[in-house]
Amino acid sequence: MIALGSVQGTIKDVVDELRDGQGMKIGVLGIISFRPFPFEAVRAALAGASRVIAIERALAPGSGGIVTGDIRSALLARPLPVYPVIAGLGGRAVTSASLRNLLTDGHADALEPLTFLDLNTELVDGELARTRQARRSGPAAENMLRDMGAVVPDRMTNEELRNTVMPYQPIKFYQTGSFAVGNRLLDPEQPSVQSDTERGNSLNSGHRACQGCGEALGARYAIDTVMKATDRQMIAVNATGCLEVFSTPFPETSWQIPWLHSLFGNAPAVATGVAAAMRAKGRTDVRVVGP
Repeated sequence: MIALGSVQGTIKDVVDELRDGQGMKIGVLGIISFRPFPFEAVRAALAGASRVIAIERALAPGSGGIVTGDIRSALLARPLPVYPVIAGLGGRAVTSASLRNLLTDGHADALEPLTFLDLNTELVDGELARTRQARRSGPAAENMLRDMGAVVPDRMTNEELRNTVMPYQPIKFYQTGSFAVGNRLLDPEQPSVQSDTERGNSLNSGHRACQGCGEALGARYAIDTVMKATDRQMIAVNATGCLEVFSTPFPETSWQIPWLHSLFGNAPAVATGVAAAMRAKGRTDVRVVGP
């Protein structure tokens, strides 16, 4: 099994369990440098392999996974079956139980040419059936949320509402109180704002960015700093892009601040207008953060 990033820790635990407990001949290859891709090292590491499972954290439409293509290129002289597995999309947890089932199927050579780990196929099939029946079936995300009961239909009684809407789930602040390597070696007044247990979270957990997404981390670091400097008296304006898409899928939002979405080209103008409106209202204490 080949993987990149923090998911390797979970994979190694499961592989050790299956090797020691069930005698499966399986191993893990972790890629720590994606570009330039280590073709020679991958080819050498897979010299004794009979099949390969590639854990992908992103989907390349039409080809499966990005890493899979490079693995197959590395193995051109010795073709091996390479099974791409799309896992953890949008930050979904990759669990030991799911990996255990996946490796068991892979060991038995029972995997499909492309696998989506823990995908609710019934939900997806329902939306595909809608698109076949009607040319304009409506927003796919909203349709599937309605199927799940996460979006309230237009006409419902209070009793129907109580029985249909998904139950409330508490938010977990995974980063709050953590002390990253380096911070723990500093004096209490020196660690970064991310290690402060009193810091605010402008962008909560639960959004759909890929695990380790640099844009999500960068945006949160920057805006958390502005929140601290302005005592939360701020408004953010966000242009269309990945940050907007993964943080505000209808009807949800991960932002904990006043946040506006505008189009690609006019977000700076919108931010300027918001700042002018705050001044006109006498709110000189409010800062506007834009692109």
